[in-house]
Amino acid sequence: MMRSFVVAAGISLILLGAEFMFVDRLVMADLSAQSSSGYETFSGLDSGTTRRVFVPPEWAPWGLLSGGVVAILYAATFDGSGSGD
Repeated sequence: MMRSFVVAAGISLILLGAEFMFVDRLVMADLSAQSSSGYETFSGLDSGTTRRVFVPPEWAPWGLLSGGVVAILYAATFDGSGSGD
């Protein structure tokens, strides 16, 4: 059970790191803050919504990729028996 969790976390880190290699910034809209007009644009975001911008640091893609690889290698080599022999 623990091995599958570590593999899933490793794969998620690898995918997130690979995504950050191609993305310069993430623009997130706060959909909970609805405007008084009640109309939405074609994209589903009203023009009055607040937007938060996340700029990933330069180390993020390679750091997440390497962390995911280490997690998967750990899960592949860990036998889970707990014995030191």
